[in-house]
Amino acid sequence: MLAAGAIIYSIPSFKHIAVTVFAGAGILVAIVGLAAQDAFSNIISGVFIVAFKPSAGDQVSVAGHSGVVEDITLRHTVIRTLENRRAIIPNGKIQR
Repeated sequence: MLAAGAIIYSIPSFKHIAVTVFAGAGILVAIVGLAAQDAFSNIISGVFIVAFKPSAGDQVSVAGHSGVVEDITLRHTVIRTLENRRAIIPNGKIQR
């Protein structure tokens, strides 16, 4: 794709179009990146939690909730509190 862009950019009559397309693509990537920042944060935190942190059945105290870990996914962790309620906590809050 980068090679195709370089070829289009090297043709003088397409140079203006190539600049416009590359600028638009850059803006689109920036918008998507900013919009998905929280989701990516939760997923990356989920990977680290699964690899290095507690597993299901462990007693934890996180983000104002104390209880037993029921489930850990890439986006959130489920804790059964001492009051027998389920607390679903985004992994991004656990890592902080």
